Amino acid sequence: MTGSRQFVVLLCAHNGGEFISEQLSSLSDQTRAPDFVEIHDWGSTDDTVPRITRLIEERHLSTFRLTAHDSTPGAAQSFIAASKEALQSNPTASHFMFCDQDDVWDSRRIDCYDRALNDSESEVHLLFSDARVVDERRRLIHASFYNHRWSPFCFPVDLDSSDVALVNPALGFTMCLSRHLLELLVLNANAPWQMHDWGAVILCRVYSLDSLFIPEVLADYRQHQSNLRGAPSLNGITERAARLGERMGQLNALNLWESELKDSGNDPVCQLPNGRWAAIRAVLQSKNLRLWYRVVLSGILLAS
Repeated sequence: MTGSRQFVVLLCAHNGGEFISEQLSSLSDQTRAPDFVEIHDWGSTDDTVPRITRLIEERHLSTFRLTAHDSTPGAAQSFIAASKEALQSNPTASHFMFCDQDDVWDSRRIDCYDRALNDSESEVHLLFSDARVVDERRRLIHASFYNHRWSPFCFPVDLDSSDVALVNPALGFTMCLSRHLLELLVLNANAPWQMHDWGAVILCRVYSLDSLFIPEVLADYRQHQSNLRGAPSLNGITERAARLGERMGQLNALNLWESELKDSGNDPVCQLPNGRWAAIRAVLQSKNLRLWYRVVLSGILLAS
């Protein structure tokens, strides 16, 4: 099985010159090398592209391929577009790993994912792991994304639960998707989820695809001013909770999308919560969220 498994890394960059060399170095130093690294730069105006080109040439990274685009359609659609191209240019690849420009991978990451797939008794379509939270100079903030005082998340144990329609407990930059799941993500590119990685989690729920959390720290999650979404902190808890108040609208849109799937003959296996009370029940019963956060979110849903 291992011999036929191919891993393709998908990295989308935009004005990431300050950090991207360190990330690319961590990819080239993997103990189990990626089969290909597909790098898409989306309209960078800094030195991102020259840095990528120079590192590829200096290290003779023949499996690293750079595609430069003139503009960016946004974070989520950038990854969707890159995913579509990667599926076409890597017809034999079995797994695709999301990669952010400013994080750093543990050298064992691909090997650990490969071993986890070997050891799994079921067909896993989504893998993700824990990560260290670090500052822009990679000084430690939290030794674990999940296991610290202000994290609203427990170690994720149940991505098949319906609360994933409201809160995504999986770290997107640690995700590895099966070819089948990535094809579903591209096929549903216009579905009403906020981010591509959240979409992968929702699709696993809707189509009852197995996922696997690896409780090892296999990446550094770098926090800096340009981060699109930061790691949980005391200051961010209120903001994070307030955003959930907007998600009843998103849930209604997801319910409509689910109905359209049924109409098109692509029947979902598992339903998402439909309506306010179903959403509150899903949050209260969640095994992925800490008790205090379940109470806070339920109150916000009730009031929204």
